[in-house]
Amino acid sequence: MRFDKLTIKAQELLQAAQSDAGARGHQQIEPEHLLFAMLADSNLRAIFPDGDITDFDSFRTWYERVTNLFFDENHYVQSVEPVISGDTADI
Repeated sequence: MRFDKLTIKAQELLQAAQSDAGARGHQQIEPEHLLFAMLADSNLRAIFPDGDITDFDSFRTWYERVTNLFFDENHYVQSVEPVISGDTADI
C-alpha cells in the first residue's frame, strides 16, 4: 500500500494508530489501534453486544475486559461493510 495515495485523514489515522501501537509496545498495528485512533479523533460510536464505545475511557474499559476474557484467542475481521447515511455510518 502506498501511504501517499491515502487521503490526509487516512494518513493521520494510520499515524495515530502507529503511535498508539508503539506506546503500548506493539510491533504492528492491529484493529484496536485503528479503533482507538478513530475514537480519539471524532465522535465515533461503536456498538457491541456487551457495551457501547463512545470515548477513550469506554474503549479502555471494553478493551481491557475483552482482552482479559479472550487473552489466548485470535480473532480476525473477514470483512467490513459500512452503510453510510448522511454523516453517520453503520458498520
